[in-house]
Amino acid sequence: PLATELEVLFPYRNAGPTPVVIREIQTNCECLDARASRLVVGAGESGVVRARFSVGERTGRVERIVTVVTDDGAPPRKLTLH
Repeated sequence: PLATELEVLFPYRNAGPTPVVIREIQTNCECLDARASRLVVGAGESGVVRARFSVGERTGRVERIVTVVTDDGAPPRKLTLH
């Protein structure tokens, strides 16, 4: 309860036959930073999106969104932190 920063890991894996490029990672708050462990994910490879939330003076339930944009033609993926 006294944490000033929280970290969440979102693992991912490319199950397809071709490499996927992570083109962009967006967050919906300046209090949230998110980065991928690798931007080019080969076939069968895996990685993790690491999100760090600065708690600051916030109390109660908080919801933040990390949006991951890739070059594989799929819609952007939304990762939610509660």
